[in-house]
Amino acid sequence: MRIPTYDQFQRNASMISKGFDQMSRLEYQVSTGKKLMDSSDDPSLAFQIKSHEDYLNLLQSYGDNVHVAQNRASLLETSMQGLTSLGGDVEILLKKAQNGTLGDADRKALAEQLQGKLNNLFHLANTQDADGQYVYSGINATVPAYQQVNGSYQYQGSSSPLMINVSPNMDMLYGEAGNKIFDRIYSGNGTFSITAPSSNQGSAFLSPGTVNTANYVSDQYSIQFVTNSNGELAYQVTGVNTGQIIPAPPATTPQNAPVVTSGMGISFNGVSLTVQGQPVAGDSFQIQPSTSHNVFDLLQGAINVLKTPVTNQGNYNQLMSQTSAAFSQVLNQFTQRQAEIGTQAATIYDLQDSSKVNINNEEIALGKLENADMNAAVSALAQQSLILQATQESYMKMQDVLEKMMQLRS
Repeated sequence: MRIPTYDQFQRNASMISKGFDQMSRLEYQVSTGKKLMDSSDDPSLAFQIKSHEDYLNLLQSYGDNVHVAQNRASLLETSMQGLTSLGGDVEILLKKAQNGTLGDADRKALAEQLQGKLNNLFHLANTQDADGQYVYSGINATVPAYQQVNGSYQYQGSSSPLMINVSPNMDMLYGEAGNKIFDRIYSGNGTFSITAPSSNQGSAFLSPGTVNTANYVSDQYSIQFVTNSNGELAYQVTGVNTGQIIPAPPATTPQNAPVVTSGMGISFNGVSLTVQGQPVAGDSFQIQPSTSHNVFDLLQGAINVLKTPVTNQGNYNQLMSQTSAAFSQVLNQFTQRQAEIGTQAATIYDLQDSSKVNINNEEIALGKLENADMNAAVSALAQQSLILQATQESYMKMQDVLEKMMQLRS
């Protein structure tokens, strides 16, 4: 009988312990499909798996943000389409209001239509998402973008837009700063505006005018209609800072003032405009740099004018001409922003596709690292079971021999 040594006995016991550990790992692989039961099994592989898991979580987070951004872009796009459509309706109504044959009742009816459009614009400006957030309030999304305060419309949101991160190097608009869309509407043609005093007696009004930027001199101008030395209806132009302009010094006013006729153009200091209707001596118009308003106050002003009986057709025409010119900026602003949001929506759709591809590729890469080869694992488990069985049998035989030796010695 061959007598085993103590070292042999210990080695066999250690082999059995390791065999059971290996069996546990293989059983884990077969039952879960994963390579590692514990990171200590293969620290290098565990580190790679953790790195890929972290990156996959990041990609999925971006993917979730892309989905959220897509929903918000769709809501913004729909609301901007509504705003642009309403803007077109308002522009048509404002042009109708300039028809000189309208009576007070006709103008009142137009005012009611414009009031309905204004209400709709106000409602769209306060568009909310499914969570009740105001999409045109910027980062201040919990409050309505616009509210009526003391008879005027005031922006309550933030001047900073709310952005959402959709990729490592890209943010997308999530909450628009509404004052960039509904405010910053400049009176008149956007550079200067024209007003007429209530004391005017003629039917004259001035076109919104155009600007030669290279020659434009910003000032407060007055155009006055006078009678010149020949007894003709004439005009003179002065500026608060630039002084007498027409007639050009050293000519004197009103003696040398040039004749004015309906439909004629007047140009000075980069300003060009046309006289419409028939002025009378003593009438005047003031031209001043444009001031900023919001679309709601602009329309409310037009509605108030339309509701008021007309006592001077020229002054009424001047007011409506200026409002119509200013509102053309609104429509341009709406149209431009709608196009920008549409472009962003298209970008988000592309991002969504690429996000799905990136997530799928990373899932495949992670799977290759962490997923076990099931055929190999099953085969290894069966083989390890046989090895462990043989090792256990050898151990048991050693144990029997040792027990017999102990009995003989006793």
